[in-house]
Amino acid sequence: MAQSCLAGTLRLLPTDPLRHPSEPTVNYGLAGRFCPGPSRGIRLHRPGSGSPGSAKGMGRQTRRTALKRNDKEQLALDMAEVFKAARVGLLVDYRGLDMAKITEMRRKLHESAASMRVLKNRITKRALKGTSFEALEPSLTETRALIYGDEPVGPAKVLSKFLKDNEKLKYITGVLVTATGTNVLDSDRLNTLGNLPSREELLVKMLFVMKAVPTSFVRTLNEVPAKFVRTLAALAKKKAEG
Repeated sequence: MAQSCLAGTLRLLPTDPLRHPSEPTVNYGLAGRFCPGPSRGIRLHRPGSGSPGSAKGMGRQTRRTALKRNDKEQLALDMAEVFKAARVGLLVDYRGLDMAKITEMRRKLHESAASMRVLKNRITKRALKGTSFEALEPSLTETRALIYGDEPVGPAKVLSKFLKDNEKLKYITGVLVTATGTNVLDSDRLNTLGNLPSREELLVKMLFVMKAVPTSFVRTLNEVPAKFVRTLAALAKKKAEG
């Protein structure tokens, strides 16, 4: 019986649901004829392809390796740009957190002008070199995600709330970059930062103060003549009695 084969391309897509939108998507494609295998599997027949140990097979492996190396280099460059622009970076262990909670946290962070990015530890260690976030390197083990932004209070507030509501989310460490230097954030400092008023709250308070100051100043000016008149009247009465 003749085999029934299909010609086409088998496309393998990345399965990481936490891939940040800015991370490059790598699609691996295998083109050829796909035929039923002896054990209900699928065998790939590629015209002109050699065995894994042949010259053609080694050539394909070299091209794949070069492609993966280029992707890693680009990812390292992207991460380096993140560390150069960010003022705060918070490391978390998100294992055990379901997708609904992760999506909710991403949405809240986005509302606070912050982002969350799953890390590839070896690549991230390369990207850290020469940045203000080198203190994070010893903690880049196991499963890690980075929460970052150029305004520190917003992401700290979001993370502090999620840590209270989700025991499976673990805070590891963080770095805050200020005009005077770099500060490592432990849990207590994270909570302190999260309890500070946000930039929007500070702006509202500033506008309220700016509005209140002229009113108080005018009231004080109006009070001066009245006080002066009362003083003159008191002196006149005292002189008349004396």
